[in-house]
Amino acid sequence: MSHVYAHVYPGDAMKAARLQVLTTPVFRDWLRKEARNAGVSVAELVRRRCGRTPTGGEQAVAKLASHLHKEVRKAQASLRSGLAEATAVLEDLRAERKRRRCDECFDPGHRRHQEALKLTDVVRRAGETLKDLAPEIRDHDRRIALGGTMGNRYHAVA
Repeated sequence: MSHVYAHVYPGDAMKAARLQVLTTPVFRDWLRKEARNAGVSVAELVRRRCGRTPTGGEQAVAKLASHLHKEVRKAQASLRSGLAEATAVLEDLRAERKRRRCDECFDPGHRRHQEALKLTDVVRRAGETLKDLAPEIRDHDRRIALGGTMGNRYHAVA
């Protein structure tokens, strides 16, 4: 009877842990195609691509990305703080404007000014109305004048 002995090298540990990953059908098909092109199983393809140690360039990029992420978080915090401060200033300005408007309401000079503006508006609208009525009034006056003249002639003849 012949025996088959498996030799395990120091870098190869026995693969006993199972990993299940859910993907889209398109990604699964892509993995299968990549594994077929490499001449290995999908599991071996994943082990080869994910199990390797990053190169020096990849490590440098990862370090830069980590640093960039931290700086972005600091910038976002600074932006939030600046926006909060700007919002507070705007609210103060709005409150001050509202207070001034309220103060103006109690100022007798301001009240007289508002009344004068209202009266000016009333006079302007009355003038526009009279302007619109002027042709009709002239026409009416002309008819009265012609009727009075005709009546005088009539009375004179009779």
